[in-house]
Order: sequence, then structure tokens, then C-alpha cells
Amino acid sequence: MSAKEIGRRLCLLACLAVFCVIFFSVFPTGCLFKRLTGVPCPSCGMTRAWFAVLRLDLAGAFALHPLFWCVPLVGLLLAFGRGKVLFWGCVAAGALFLAVYLWRMAQYFPTVSPMDYDYTSLLARLMGWSAGG
Repeated sequence: MSAKEIGRRLCLLACLAVFCVIFFSVFPTGCLFKRLTGVPCPSCGMTRAWFAVLRLDLAGAFALHPLFWCVPLVGLLLAFGRGKVLFWGCVAAGALFLAVYLWRMAQYFPTVSPMDYDYTSLLARLMGWSAGG
């Protein structure tokens, strides 16, 4: 891979990061999965964790999502990884996210944000569930 191609890929990653910060600042969408099901997804808290990093609040970032630091590594892996490195890197990242998700669900679900249950979700409203029972 040439230096020019590496530069292009790094520039693309930086532009994507800036776009995400601007997009989530202007349109705080929240987690679509959680809005539909009420259950947090494996990446719930990730956006808030990165906003905490931007405020230099690393303890807060780790509390919101302990794997926030993996995002740039996965981005680099997707941009530059090839063959077995790409495959096994994605498998390792997926396994790590799954393990941390299961641990967070066991520790914090359904009462501690961001792993709390959303009683205003579409599923909860369709099923007639409420915060009281």
C-alpha cells in the first residue's frame, strides 16, 4: 500500500469521525434498537462515552462504555486490515463486545443507564408494559 493510499484512508477515517461528532451533536438520535425493543444494544453508551472523551472525562467514558477505545482500533483494522488479520481482528472485536455486553447486562440491566430498560419503547407500548410493572 502506497503512502498516498494510507494518507487517503486516514483522511477518510478522520472525516468520518468529524461527521459523527457533528451529526450526533445536531441530531441526538439515541439507540434505534433500544427505542424499538427497550433493551440496550451492545454499543449502547458508546456515543455518550466519546462525548465524555471529548470533555476529557475518561472515567465517565469508561463508565458509559468500557470499550470506547476499541472504536479507533476497529476503524484502523477495517481501513488497513487484509485477509486473516482483518477476519480474526473482527472476530476478536466481536467476541470482546459480546462478552462486555453480557457482563454489562448481568450487572446493570434493567435499572442503570445506559443499560436500563426503556419503558417508552415501541415494544413496551405495544405490549402495554409500564415502569410500574
